[in-house]
Amino acid sequence: MSTGVVMAVAAVAGAAVSAYGAVRQGQSAKEASEYNARIAEQDAAEAKRKAAYDAETSSMQFKELMGKQKALYAKAGVDLSSGSPLLTMSFQAEQAERDKQAILYSGKTAEQSSLTRASLFRDSGSDSQTAGYISGGSTFLSGLANTYTASQSGKPSVTNNYYNYKKV
Repeated sequence: MSTGVVMAVAAVAGAAVSAYGAVRQGQSAKEASEYNARIAEQDAAEAKRKAAYDAETSSMQFKELMGKQKALYAKAGVDLSSGSPLLTMSFQAEQAERDKQAILYSGKTAEQSSLTRASLFRDSGSDSQTAGYISGGSTFLSGLANTYTASQSGKPSVTNNYYNYKKV
């Protein structure tokens, strides 16, 4: 086999290896993005669970407080069915419900934020994979074109870090 053919085969092989590297880099970026997306989805589920737990805890604390308050009112001989005690307990119940809803809303926004991050990670991974395919194809075609150009010109050429020679 002549030196020119060997050099052409080596140049094409180099282009193929570089193309494979670009494609693999894109695939690796997609895999990393998918992993990050799964973590973000787990964060979303945890935010939802935590909000539900915190809301339930808040409700239980309020019920416990109301029980103690009713017991103290009863011990003092206060009528709970009308007047200031009823208004106070009604106001406290409204506040407790607002607190519970605020906790649930905060959990929902944290959940949505994490799900949005997951979506962005997936989009980024898909874009990286596409870029890897394009870069790989471009690298391979450039290597082929450079090899062909060098074989036609009879002169060495240096393009895209490939040395292509034609036997003179």
